[in-house]
Amino acid sequence: MWHTIVRPESGGNPNAVSPNGYRGLGQTKEGWGTGSVAQQTQGMVNYATSRYGSVSNAISFRQANGWW
Repeated sequence: MWHTIVRPESGGNPNAVSPNGYRGLGQTKEGWGTGSVAQQTQGMVNYATSRYGSVSNAISFRQANGWW
């Protein structure tokens, strides 16, 4: 998840903010995007499993589409 989602989305910066207002390691507008690194990591895992069914599926989607 680090190399395939976090690095491309935020460069590994937990305080990153995009021009569109997405925040944190996973670049989200959800509240967990401004939490601690642990909260952001758990938020990304929860989001990945909720939206894509698994972290692996989220990674595959990110690689195919350039966003998640």
